[in-house]
Amino acid sequence: MKLDINKLFAAADRTVMLDYDEGVGLERADIVSTIGPAHACLKVSGTENGILIEGSIEQKLLVQCYRCLKPFEYALKAEVDEDISFSDDDDNILSGDKKYIDMGEVLRSSIYLSLPMRFECSENCEGLDIEREIEDEEDESDCHGVDPRFAVLKRYFEKD
Repeated sequence: MKLDINKLFAAADRTVMLDYDEGVGLERADIVSTIGPAHACLKVSGTENGILIEGSIEQKLLVQCYRCLKPFEYALKAEVDEDISFSDDDDNILSGDKKYIDMGEVLRSSIYLSLPMRFECSENCEGLDIEREIEDEEDESDCHGVDPRFAVLKRYFEKD
């Protein structure tokens, strides 16, 4: 969604209220996917030096637990407080001849700043059960037997 700056400054009080219900395109290794669109309620105000964007955003994410590696749903709630100066040369937010603001980029940066360093499915997640994983691997190797190509090596391990 792009906000026309000219409409913002044409408003009597130089303020526009926005309801945003679109995807924001998050990309991070531990984010499996987004669940539905992002929901944001924003107040965009024109100031002497630029534009002030305030509000909140909610987004449901399917993320991966860093301990057990299982996916789980994470409900993100973030505050948006962005001050865009007209002297900024940030082309991602102000486009072209600076007539539009890319609201997706503003919301995406607010979400990234509010994400935790690591996602945990629960406080008492014990992570991967390494001993069980090793036992499972040993069980699998026993049921398959020895690869015939390695049978020659077997004699090196036999006692004389």
